[in-house]
Amino acid sequence: MSFNVLKASAGSGKTFRLVNEYLKILLIDPSKFRNILAITFTNKAANEMKERILKVLTELSEDKIDENSKSFKNVLPELIKMTSLSQKEICSRAKTILKLILHNYSDFAVYTIDSFFHKIIRTFAHDLHLSQSFEIELDSKKVIDDAINILIDKVGQDLAITNILVEFIESRTDDEKSWVIERDLAEIAKVLFDENGEFNVSKLKPLNTEDYSKMALTIRKAIHKYETELSNIGKEAWELIQSKGLSHEDFFSGKSGISKMFYNAAFKIKFDLSSNPKKTIEENKWTSGKCPETNKAAIENIKNILTEKYNQIAAIIKAESKKYAFYKILINSLYPIAVLVEIEKIVLDLKIQNNIVLISEFNRRIGNIVMEEPIPYIYERIGEKYQHFLIDEFQDTSVLQWQNILPLVENSLASNNFNLIVGDGKQAIYRWRGGEVRQFSELPKVFNPTNNPLILEREKAFINHYHPDNLPTNFRSKKEIVDFNNDFFNATSKLLSSENQKIYEGIQQECNPENIGGFIKMEFIASEKGDNGFEAKSFEKIKETINELLLDGFNLKDIAILFRDNKNANKTANYLTQQNINVVSSESLLLNSSSDVRFLVSFLNFLNHPNEILYQSEILNFLFKKGLIKNADFNETLLSIKKNSDKNFFLEFLKNQGFQFNIDELKTKSVFQLCEEIYRIFLSKTDVNIYVQFFLDAGFKFGNNQSNNILEFLDWWSLNKTKAAISMPQELDAVKIMSIHKAKGLEFPVVIYPFSREAIKPDRSKLWLEVSDPDLPDLNTALLNAGKTLNETFYQKEYEEELEQLKLDFFNVNYVAFTRPTDRLYIFTASPPKTDTGNLSLPKLLQYYLKQNKLWLDNQLIYTFGKNIPYLGKPEKNEYGTVQLQNFISNEWKNKVKISTKAPEFWDIENPQGRQDWGNLIHLILSKIENKNSFEKTIKELMDEGAISENEREKITKKINELLTNPEISQYFEENTFNKTEVEIIGTDGFSYRPDRIFIAENSTTVIDYKTGQKRAKHKEQIEKYAELLAEMGYKNIKKRLIYLDPIEILDI
Repeated sequence: MSFNVLKASAGSGKTFRLVNEYLKILLIDPSKFRNILAITFTNKAANEMKERILKVLTELSEDKIDENSKSFKNVLPELIKMTSLSQKEICSRAKTILKLILHNYSDFAVYTIDSFFHKIIRTFAHDLHLSQSFEIELDSKKVIDDAINILIDKVGQDLAITNILVEFIESRTDDEKSWVIERDLAEIAKVLFDENGEFNVSKLKPLNTEDYSKMALTIRKAIHKYETELSNIGKEAWELIQSKGLSHEDFFSGKSGISKMFYNAAFKIKFDLSSNPKKTIEENKWTSGKCPETNKAAIENIKNILTEKYNQIAAIIKAESKKYAFYKILINSLYPIAVLVEIEKIVLDLKIQNNIVLISEFNRRIGNIVMEEPIPYIYERIGEKYQHFLIDEFQDTSVLQWQNILPLVENSLASNNFNLIVGDGKQAIYRWRGGEVRQFSELPKVFNPTNNPLILEREKAFINHYHPDNLPTNFRSKKEIVDFNNDFFNATSKLLSSENQKIYEGIQQECNPENIGGFIKMEFIASEKGDNGFEAKSFEKIKETINELLLDGFNLKDIAILFRDNKNANKTANYLTQQNINVVSSESLLLNSSSDVRFLVSFLNFLNHPNEILYQSEILNFLFKKGLIKNADFNETLLSIKKNSDKNFFLEFLKNQGFQFNIDELKTKSVFQLCEEIYRIFLSKTDVNIYVQFFLDAGFKFGNNQSNNILEFLDWWSLNKTKAAISMPQELDAVKIMSIHKAKGLEFPVVIYPFSREAIKPDRSKLWLEVSDPDLPDLNTALLNAGKTLNETFYQKEYEEELEQLKLDFFNVNYVAFTRPTDRLYIFTASPPKTDTGNLSLPKLLQYYLKQNKLWLDNQLIYTFGKNIPYLGKPEKNEYGTVQLQNFISNEWKNKVKISTKAPEFWDIENPQGRQDWGNLIHLILSKIENKNSFEKTIKELMDEGAISENEREKITKKINELLTNPEISQYFEENTFNKTEVEIIGTDGFSYRPDRIFIAENSTTVIDYKTGQKRAKHKEQIEKYAELLAEMGYKNIKKRLIYLDPIEILDI
């Protein structure tokens, strides 16, 4: 079957299988490597897969194969089984395949899904109504911040926006929230960059700010009417009760009875028909046991009236309570929705002004075409190129991403080509980023919530070619850990809905019975309600465990501590650092965590604001702490600088300390050169700092890609300092602290999983829900908070579905955490609550498991599984080796580079034949022209770069037009043709070859070389060599054309 769906649980060797399937296709037909598209979820996974493929091919290509290598011991036997080829033939073909890939590396298609869609959008920019020169904006936060700043700037100028923001602020203050709104606006705006948000906001565009104000008035009136009616009835009943001298204690159930219900309705705007008032009415239970006889008689006299009042309240609640609950949620969501629409308008303007496309737009732009046409024209050429699709981490793919790939896979299935989808529903932890696990669990059916007929038609191919498969063995963890996870999730998954239980079907994994020695410890940390000691006790447990592990033979780098939130991760990292335990965390890897980097930023700020005492004090503080200032006191120096009116006093002080520089000269440098120079001036004698090296890289990239303006760089830094980080050094002996999401796909000898005790609550979730309210005819969708109140509205079903999805998210996060360790797993959590709140939490889940296995004891806090034996470790093998830099390597280029004084004398545009560089210039232009339509753009770019002048433009344009209108030549410059220009080819002789243009058609390949001057025999030899190289690379039916430019003459060789 050609549509293979592989379920791969944690540690089951999915990357191994993916690589083998990829190699199987190539070993059968080596030329197919251009026709395979492998899609992974992250850049890291894509690079890992490429490395694995190349490593296997390299090891199998060796003249003398290392029989101890993994490729020989593990991969080769599998490939022999999969292909039925001999060992000798596989090794021979591996050498051919490796050569093909290395010589055509740009065709080695292992991409993330975003990078694949980026290629499509670049290719079909015109069809997608995009500028050919658009830029990709990866940083949605920057766009959001810019849009919010523009929105706030409009306050006082745009009356409608001013009114909406005032209403938004007032609605927040009603909820006792801060008046500082930027953070909340940024949170709201994130919705614009997810698939659901983008789609639903488009429905709201016809509404203006006045429409929202009218709707808000309608909602408030309805809420007021409902509350007033019920309150008035409650007051009437309560006044009657009081007039008879009665109290709550006289009635059945006392303060939870019917009199309290009337009181709450009257004065607390609380309308609750709970079980006790209901019993009073339905079972005629009116008085308490302690009620005096006189009061019993009084109650008897008024109970019919109270019954009538109760029935009036019950009737209103039955008829209107769901709408009331909906309006109570909606009124808090209405102004955020209105603000969201305004932000969306500003974001659209920013994208047009800056000629940018957000990476989050890729799916929608392609989807707009794909979902409207049975055979999307933008895929016609891609469908011809790619015949096999291998998709990894499918459970985290979004609905739109899968629907966009559907036509390609369907086209492949029509030719019965091999396709593979790999995933694991138990590891679907990216729902918040658009991942939809049901797409994987429901295969071969295509998840189609809108019943799109085009998808239903495409689905048939997937059902007809479906072949399910499973990887049953866990190769990662010790037997005890595998057994524990099998047992734990098999028992607890019964708490999921019947639909979500299917995801955990077949949870049982096999393992090597001899791979024993695993250990699991779960400990409940006792803490009373309101006890702040839970955190301190958790820290102590973590420290004790780390020390025990060190005694058992583990290194710090063998230990990973996983968290569900960054707050506890950062606190734990700080605590362990204070205990002199080395840690590596996302926080500690931030460039901004380095005092050297912060110093560089302070100095950049100082250059822009030389009289600002804040930046002067930051610079001084750093230099004093580093011991770089001698014979001076920090406080006295700072006081002297503050008191001195001379603006140059601070600069003179630095120069007197031996730091020599010219501030005006520094300001002329690029961002990279400036930062490098500052480091040379102040810190070159200190130890090399990897954080500074990464910061310099950031400055270099910013200068190249955006601007060398210092202020703009500092603005960029203020937005990115919380995420710009160094790459994690693998050899560092330190405890790894990370989120469970970042740990996905990784393994560690030891995992410690602390602090997870919070119950599942949908309060933080927000749902886009369809609105159909006759009193709000203009509103067809709304973003509503999914808290408990939603369960009291018309959206009870949607609330319950969200609760079930949150429960699945919770199970999956725990599954990922529990399956990371190879040897030991430590779980530290709070004691389960004594009273059942109904909300699931890890303490309750662990307790449920222990009770199911009859292991739970009320007073027992520690439970262990497996054996706690000393760790022997694994032999370390550093394949590539590392070098520790001892010095900061930096030199001032101006001292080394000189401008040549011998300018060429051949720039005579009037006499091209006599101009040595004429051919080079024509070559340059032709190499940059992708198609006829890009010619003008190419000329403009070269003029901007100074390669050609305005005077030269006309004659060059005339010559290029002469070439492009020649029918024999123009065919190579048509749109939607596949060309490679001046691509470098490394021959077997080690030399580099560069044909001017390679035109790739369906059944042939044409290699083209442009020439100026007289015909020579070596021209023919040169193009023959190009053709020979292309043939070695697997190209077939190769044509060779020499094109002489002055005059135009074409020779077929």
